Amino acid sequence: MANNYFPTIIQPNIPLKDMTDLEFLILHTVFTSVVDGDKAYFFAEEASNDVVYISREELADALATSNDRDSFLNKLVEDLLLSTEIDEDFDINLTTPGQTYFEILQDIVKRSETLTYITVVSAFYCDKMRPHDFGGAAHVITKDKIRGKSTVDIINDILEEEHL
Repeated sequence: MANNYFPTIIQPNIPLKDMTDLEFLILHTVFTSVVDGDKAYFFAEEASNDVVYISREELADALATSNDRDSFLNKLVEDLLLSTEIDEDFDINLTTPGQTYFEILQDIVKRSETLTYITVVSAFYCDKMRPHDFGGAAHVITKDKIRGKSTVDIINDILEEEHL
């Protein structure tokens, strides 16, 4: 069996004051986080968690302290909590366009007084070295745009420039 990996790093480190408690909770569940002073470094050694499982209590507590700042995540979690009265763990799917960790990071940049962008750099590879399971991607997130390119995009750009 082949194992696929998707290590990822988020840079620069994000000031804790720029994140809501809810954003930190979700990002900490998607990635591994290391808090260094007043900033957090997020990374995934093997792969990010695109579907996160969090208790109702944790979500409600984090939401209660996060509503003072604009974030799409507040509405998403509020709707999720209102959708059921059952005291259960919730799974939040962060693969739906418009509600990924990229948008969470963009909301942070929009509100930040110090960050003008955040980068997400990822590699992907397979321990069987299959040709289509090797490469990478880089994204730059600003308050207005989320832009990215994969290594395949870069190769295609070069081939196009060289008319090959």
